[in-house]
Amino acid sequence: MKLNALHHFIEKEEVRYNNTIGDNNELRVKINVMRKEIIFAKDSINAMQEQIAQLKDKSRDANKESISAAKITNEHNNWILSLKARSEEGKE
Repeated sequence: MKLNALHHFIEKEEVRYNNTIGDNNELRVKINVMRKEIIFAKDSINAMQEQIAQLKDKSRDANKESISAAKITNEHNNWILSLKARSEEGKE
């Protein structure tokens, strides 16, 4: 009787052990998938940071060009105004 009880206990423990192994394997697969997702996310973030840096440089250059062009335009406008003033003085 005691021997049958021990056999039954061992069978139950083997089932628990096999279930635990199955759960562990399932969790390993999930962990590996999550690791791959993390690597992909990090790569994506790095790529985006590089793109942001490039866009930042481009926008800085465009702003410099815009400021330079605005200065030249202002100088030309001032020159035109001075020519108009001289013309008006000449007419008088």
